[in-house]
Amino acid sequence: MENSANSLRRWKDDIVLLINEFVQEVNSQYASLITEPLTVNKRSLDRIWYTYDKELEKFKRKYLKKSSKDKEVKIDYHKITALYLKVFLIFEPIRLTHEGLEKRKEISDIQFEYIMDHANEIFCASLIEVIFRGNGWDDDTKRPEKRLMLSDKEKRWLIILLNHYRIYPDTIDVLSLAHTVYYLEQARFRLP
Repeated sequence: MENSANSLRRWKDDIVLLINEFVQEVNSQYASLITEPLTVNKRSLDRIWYTYDKELEKFKRKYLKKSSKDKEVKIDYHKITALYLKVFLIFEPIRLTHEGLEKRKEISDIQFEYIMDHANEIFCASLIEVIFRGNGWDDDTKRPEKRLMLSDKEKRWLIILLNHYRIYPDTIDVLSLAHTVYYLEQARFRLP
């Protein structure tokens, strides 16, 4: 169990590093086609950190009848992960650059189009795995060898679910999403 009031302070730098690495990796993957198709919108990240605190407070009042300032209140990292996913999907911090937008129309590469159209959802799926590997970042070395082992069909459906939530953020139910995250960990998080 994580003291959820501390999760933002503890995880923020790691998440910023992770999102920047994700964007750099995608950009380098397509360097032969385009200079930098993706960028991280810093304003969106600022809104994510602010909104995460508000969503956490709202979640605790609704389900736990407590305030996040209450030091005794702890929620598991599946729910914390779901809250992070929610705010990342609402504010979409990964954006196409102007050049990326132009090239998106010109390049007829299905994988390029898919990644450009679903960058935030793909990042959220990788965020889930990183949180699992560190068991909520309690200990970064706890389970580094394990991976989220999804079939291609399961990956596609996870991205479709996250895309639905990105397009219709009002439909995000944190408890349902937390249960989905829990299921992924229990059923699909294992050694490669």
